[in-house]
Amino acid sequence: MSAAPRPSSPAPCGVPLQELHDALRAEGLAVAFEGDELVSMAGTTRTRVSVKAPPSGLRTQGPAARAIVRVDADVSFGSDEPDAQPAEFVAALNQLAMLGSVTLDGPRLRISSRLSIFEGEEHAWRKLHLPLLVASVRVAGALEQLGNVDAEAAKRASPWSERDFQIVESNLSRLSVCFAGEHGFSAEFGLSDHAVSAIAGDHETALFQLEAEHPHPALGPGLAVQLHLPLHVGDEARVLAACEQLNRRDLETLELPPHFGAWCPSRYEGRVAYCAFLPPDLHRTAPNIAVNVAIWCLLRARWASGELEELADTP
Repeated sequence: MSAAPRPSSPAPCGVPLQELHDALRAEGLAVAFEGDELVSMAGTTRTRVSVKAPPSGLRTQGPAARAIVRVDADVSFGSDEPDAQPAEFVAALNQLAMLGSVTLDGPRLRISSRLSIFEGEEHAWRKLHLPLLVASVRVAGALEQLGNVDAEAAKRASPWSERDFQIVESNLSRLSVCFAGEHGFSAEFGLSDHAVSAIAGDHETALFQLEAEHPHPALGPGLAVQLHLPLHVGDEARVLAACEQLNRRDLETLELPPHFGAWCPSRYEGRVAYCAFLPPDLHRTAPNIAVNVAIWCLLRARWASGELEELADTP
């Protein structure tokens, strides 16, 4: 990639893009500035990192948003159209749990992530935001490698252990019914003030799970994230449509927690889920990320339950 002049503002909206540039270069990625954006190339995948100021008048319940970071990767899967119908093809890719949501545009697909940075979060840049952005760019470039599974990498154990899950439990136990085990963590997130537990017959709780036992086909051992919502949306067509709309709205709803995953069909028929996969490096570079992701999914579950009720009422 030919070098481009550095932007006039290497830290637009206070986001130190130069640090992200240097971190990506340290990972061996080809990256350069194009104006006020960072662009990385991996194979035929072109990934763009852009920063924008939040729209004036954006209201949040907590601190004000000061920057919106987007990661958009355009991937080519060849000149042939996918065998499955486009909506089914996109859903299957999103079920692979990358660090972004997939949309399809002819023979190309796009993986998109969003990071809303709020006032007072400067301390989170190096231990959370920067590692997430680096991983997102790397993972987007790995999608082309799905057919080249590293058998030796798949045999390695995930760096997340029972101790990590106990830490998540200690942070979530006052907010949910939860359990930490040797290879994972599970919780029931109440979607209303009076929700208690699905075990007690309550149908207003979302199932949240962290699983370290199963390696990713392209990323190897890591941490799988799953959030299953309880509302029955309908048949396959309605589920696929709901997933598409949730992914679009999640990217556009700037006051939501970071969007580094995708809405996709749940393993429970007629329902939707939010899935992501944290690659192993994040265990070292973002030590508390499992706790962060759990809290983000709790907030996202409550937001999405309202969105789904609206979509369910739409013919």
